[in-house]
Amino acid sequence: MEVSQTWLDEHRTAVDCDFRIEGDDGGSDGLPDENWNRPEIVEWLSDNGIDLGIGYKTKSALLSMVDGVLNPAPVVEPVVEETVEETIEETIEEPVEETVEIDDITDEE
Repeated sequence: MEVSQTWLDEHRTAVDCDFRIEGDDGGSDGLPDENWNRPEIVEWLSDNGIDLGIGYKTKSALLSMVDGVLNPAPVVEPVVEETVEETIEETIEEPVEETVEIDDITDEE
């Protein structure tokens, strides 16, 4: 017998425990957890673009991969120090000696 997930969620308590329910997400949020079977987890990972590589992966290893998808490691951005070029202008004031010609002094008196 095949029923929808919605129907199963509504009638879950009425279903006898003698039944084997395949493909049930347990009324969860649609994210893989311990209640999911291995093929369902593999399908979810594939649907989310995760390459499983070669070799057999246990259910625990697959759930670890799911955790990596849902909680990715933070990306550490390299710290770039800005170099500030300062232009230092230095003005040097030299004392100006005032020269007075003697002829000018005698004419004024």
